[in-house]
Amino acid sequence: MLISLGVRFAGRAPTLGSEPTVSALSLGTAVGSWIAGLALDSPLGATGPAPVRTFPPELID
Repeated sequence: MLISLGVRFAGRAPTLGSEPTVSALSLGTAVGSWIAGLALDSPLGATGPAPVRTFPPELID
């Protein structure tokens, strides 16, 4: 839905209009993968990502 809004308001440059959304999704994937890697590298090992996934986002601030 967000990409379609970017394309609709981009006028003559629909590819350029959709790119910020695609970039944000890619950045989110990269950050999430980095955090998962840190969790796997922690002393918890393979069980490290489970506590990270369940960590309440409200406590991050």
